[in-house]
Amino acid sequence: MSSETPTKAQDVQDIPPPAIPPHRGVKFWGTFACLCLLAFISALDVSVISIALPTITADIGGARKYVWIANSFVIASSVLQPLFGQLANVFGRRAPLISSVLAFALGTGIAGGAHTANMFIAGRTIQGAGAGGVYVLLDIVCCDLVPLRERGKFLGLMFAWSGVAAGLGPPIGGALAQADWRWIFWMQLPICGLALGGLLVFMQVGNGAGMTRGMSVKAKLGRLDVVGNLIFTPSMIFLLLGLVQGGIQHPWGSWRIVVPMVLGIVGWMCFHVQQFFVK
Repeated sequence: MSSETPTKAQDVQDIPPPAIPPHRGVKFWGTFACLCLLAFISALDVSVISIALPTITADIGGARKYVWIANSFVIASSVLQPLFGQLANVFGRRAPLISSVLAFALGTGIAGGAHTANMFIAGRTIQGAGAGGVYVLLDIVCCDLVPLRERGKFLGLMFAWSGVAAGLGPPIGGALAQADWRWIFWMQLPICGLALGGLLVFMQVGNGAGMTRGMSVKAKLGRLDVVGNLIFTPSMIFLLLGLVQGGIQHPWGSWRIVVPMVLGIVGWMCFHVQQFFVK
């Protein structure tokens, strides 16, 4: 027998032992259940409101501000996501996620109680800012909870709730729009409260900020990419303003559309240059 031919005993020894599933207690499953609730409610809000917007706009007299009624949430939720990711790295996951849920709930209550277009837009903007933090931190916290080999499974389970919400949203939105559109927002508050209470009780994950542990708040704030955020956030606002207004409030060739889009694109390019040279 050649010396290079392994024996059966060697074959057995080379087989890695099966991985032992880690023990997961009440805090793990409680935190994961809260993440699933947040994935559900954030997706439900988007799918429900799209059906009810015409009814809401007619009720609050916001026909001239329909663009803002429809897009204030989208803009607010988009431009702040990089900042929330940085805050999670510097201050840990728990405080930014809880703050995001609080902002989402506050904006939901304001929008549900709005009697004017401006109040509704303000509520949707606050709600969108909270939703932007939720979108980012759901992924981050879930990846903190489980090892790399299991992330696909648990992310799939969590975002399956988003799929359920996307399917339920249109019929729920249509029904509530005919009855009383304010319940579209008020029904979200108990779910937000349940998720928030669960996070306060169960969420104890690694803060992901080992280099900032023990530092003062001022020192932690100094670790944020302030310049990058000051370039990125206004640039995205200008770009999205041009995109959502173009062809609706103003022609695409109007200076009111061209100028914001140019400023947004130039700022976006400057952001990438700044990120390339930042240390």
